Amino acid sequence: MVATILVHAAVTGNVPILRLLLATHKDAAGDVPRLASDLAARHGHLDGLRVLLAAGQTCTARAIDLASDAGYLHVVEFLHAADMGASTDAMDRAAANGHLDVVRFLHLHRAEGCTTAAMNLAARHGHMDVVRFLHHHRHEGGTTLALDWAAEQGHLEMVKFLHAHRHEGCTTQAMDGAIVHDHVEVVQFLYDHRKEGFTVSALEGHVQEHMFYYLHLPAVQFLMERGHRIKLG
Repeated sequence: MVATILVHAAVTGNVPILRLLLATHKDAAGDVPRLASDLAARHGHLDGLRVLLAAGQTCTARAIDLASDAGYLHVVEFLHAADMGASTDAMDRAAANGHLDVVRFLHLHRAEGCTTAAMNLAARHGHMDVVRFLHHHRHEGGTTLALDWAAEQGHLEMVKFLHAHRHEGCTTQAMDGAIVHDHVEVVQFLYDHRKEGFTVSALEGHVQEHMFYYLHLPAVQFLMERGHRIKLG
């Protein structure tokens, strides 16, 4: 019961309850105090986190990762100053969620860096400012997933940026995804500027799914106008 209340207080930032429990139950068992500290960081409750650490509790190496994922820069700064550990997940998740201020801080002050997931996921979610920052300041880059996912999600400006400035390229999944989601402007751009093309199965599958009005689908119209035949049935 005490452990449950302690965790709930950490999640909700209930500082008075945290102080009471820490003062009266100093022998809290197991990893509950560490979990409480991590959750306080994850939910941005800096005051609660201060109370936990001042009482002799600690965090796991996930605390900075969790705070970065949620975009709580003030918590990340505090934990960094307290010499807490982190992993590449911190910058990866901050990038994925568009938290440029956190990405910039981690780049300037931490040594963990990131992985290709940072650019891939930022591109997928349309965070152009983050992708630009990673392109100009980090060396990890991305993979073909960056352009594939950006196309699938219909992020035309992202697709154009990756095409113009990155070397990873894409796969047929880029145009396939754009076709399936009917992002006609993305389909047009990839058709005119990339060589990977698309798979017939993606186009025909999209048509089969919308059998009764497929001729009104912009992406299908675009490709049919360029001589691509569609097999029905």
